[in-house]
Amino acid sequence: MTNFIIQNNLPFYHAQKISTLIKEVNRVHSVESQANFACNDTHVTKMSSNTIAPMLKQEYMAQLEIKPFSLAIDEASNANVQYLAMNARHFEKETHKYPITKLISLIKVEDSCTGNAIFNTLNTPPFEGKSGSQRQKQLVGIATDGATNMISSQGAGAANRLQDLAKQAIITHNIDHCLNLVMKKCCQGFLNTIVSMLKRFVKHSPSLQ
Repeated sequence: MTNFIIQNNLPFYHAQKISTLIKEVNRVHSVESQANFACNDTHVTKMSSNTIAPMLKQEYMAQLEIKPFSLAIDEASNANVQYLAMNARHFEKETHKYPITKLISLIKVEDSCTGNAIFNTLNTPPFEGKSGSQRQKQLVGIATDGATNMISSQGAGAANRLQDLAKQAIITHNIDHCLNLVMKKCCQGFLNTIVSMLKRFVKHSPSLQ
């Protein structure tokens, strides 16, 4: 088993879980059924996407109906196709010190990327129907980038429109996005400084004349 874990680059902390799985398989299934067992990537993908994932999402979305949570919303693009990613964060248990964060939706933006189009995408499915109304009541925070189609001083951004549904929610600029902008600007200045120093060094070095 150790060799299997190493060869497949699996985390060592999964050793106990794999051991438990092997014991359970041997206990429940006969040698003949184990010999006839077959599984491939396609089967696992279909099972994960069509069966397990919907069940897990349903369970998690149900938690957002009864527990205060915040949303992190960001846009992404792939081959000129726009997507909207929504992550929800909340405390799974009151005794937990740190909240958990999970991706609840990755939605393709079919229309334009205006604040209204993004809001219409956001509003379904997390906030539609009776369950959606319950989640609106539990939404306490909305974190996005600083784009005007998300946060607008005129109230036309997607986050502003979402706040109209959940009056108690506080809109904030995503701290990760802020840090990314800071690091980007710092690195640009740092590189420019290094290039200038190298240019002066080459210019004034007798051995490089």
